[in-house]
Amino acid sequence: MNGVMIRNNENIEKALKRFSRTIDDSGVLSEVRNKQHYDKPSVIKRAKTKAAIRKVQMNQIQEREEQSGIRRRSKRKERREY
Repeated sequence: MNGVMIRNNENIEKALKRFSRTIDDSGVLSEVRNKQHYDKPSVIKRAKTKAAIRKVQMNQIQEREEQSGIRRRSKRKERREY
C-alpha cells in the first residue's frame, strides 16, 4: 500500500502532490484502468503493433529532419539547468 507521511509544518498540497507522484510511479492507476474491462488478446496485439509502427514512423521523420537540417519545435518545454 502506498502512503505518505506528512512532515512537520508541511503544506497539505505538497503532501498530496508527493502522494500522487508515488501512485504514478508505482503504476497503480494504470493497472486499475487496464483491469476495468477485458481486452481480447487480439486487441492488445493490434494496439502494440500500431504503437510500434507509429514509433518507427516518428523515427524516420526525425532522421529526415536531421538530414535536411530542419528542426521541429518540441512540444515539451526545455528544462533549464542552473
